[in-house]
Amino acid sequence: MRIIAAVIVILACTPDMAATQELAHDHSMPDMDLIEKPHLRLTPRRAATAQDSMRGDAIVAEARKAVEKYSDVAAAERDGYRLFAPRIKQQHMLHYTNRSNAWRARREFDPTRPTSLIYRRESDGSARLLGVMYTMPADASPEELDARIPLGLAQWHLHTNICIPRDRSAREAANYVGPNARFGPRGSITTEAECTAAGGLFREQAFGWMVHVNVMENDRDRVWGHERHMH
Repeated sequence: MRIIAAVIVILACTPDMAATQELAHDHSMPDMDLIEKPHLRLTPRRAATAQDSMRGDAIVAEARKAVEKYSDVAAAERDGYRLFAPRIKQQHMLHYTNRSNAWRARREFDPTRPTSLIYRRESDGSARLLGVMYTMPADASPEELDARIPLGLAQWHLHTNICIPRDRSAREAANYVGPNARFGPRGSITTEAECTAAGGLFREQAFGWMVHVNVMENDRDRVWGHERHMH
């Protein structure tokens, strides 16, 4: 299973899956089962412990020191980070992914080597570095995910039940990325049967587990706020 999941992580860096990723916590909440939505699976919310906060602060400090040099996108590109889904011109949030780091993340966690750098497109066209994205294989347990990034601070997410048009040109059309999309990570198609009938390619999950950490922020709520606001 981990080998299959790792292959899917790498597929996230290929043109065939390029349009999918871009379109796809309350510290007082008790433990609960994994939260299921048609296109999204979330890890349980947990009450943050003092140990969670200390561990999270250490991860953020280490990651920020390592990636602050990538405030300049050119520096990130020189070190092997590549823009994900470059054909989609309307991206507001930009993921620059490093394939080597993605492979490494399958077996070990290094806060200084995130799978992706997360930028926000500013009104003047520049890209502002916000933070990082870490990944794990799709079969990782909540305990394994918590061992990397505390579930008391952030919820990991998994993109699920995605129907991809076989015609590449359709992947940038309104039925894929529009508000009434049939295909893609926000589409109305959520089952393999529906996808097959529509002539699409079904993915039970697309990229493995992901978590965003806004390491360039100073306020703890903003550091971990991306996952809460996203979901």
